[in-house]
Amino acid sequence: MISIFYQFLDKQKAGQMTFYQYLVYNWHFLSSSDDSLAAMCFQMFDVDKSSTMEVYEVKYMINSIHSFNAGMVVCWSMDKLNKNEDGFVTIAEFILLCRHFPKVMKPLIDLRNAMRKKVVHARFWKEC
Repeated sequence: MISIFYQFLDKQKAGQMTFYQYLVYNWHFLSSSDDSLAAMCFQMFDVDKSSTMEVYEVKYMINSIHSFNAGMVVCWSMDKLNKNEDGFVTIAEFILLCRHFPKVMKPLIDLRNAMRKKVVHARFWKEC
């Protein structure tokens, strides 16, 4: 998932980054709130940048976050995703899903929190 994150942030598609870019990318990841982390994930998989994705694309994204080992709770939460039954998921619907079912983003949140402890201190990042 982190490699997808770096590819998303690689605007020039050079396949490499400078140290400055590395710092900026990590800053974005470490200083993000839970909602903004969910929004970043949604934007990474929204290839056409329409701010909507089909339900199957969101399922693929969640399986990617969970290394294709999503549990039953995550699968069950997907049934609740498309509230207006239009076949598409908006970024707002996805953020609400992540708020109501925190296990959806748990692997990334755990990674972010572990990295926060190693880089400066977790309290510093929460204040950012």
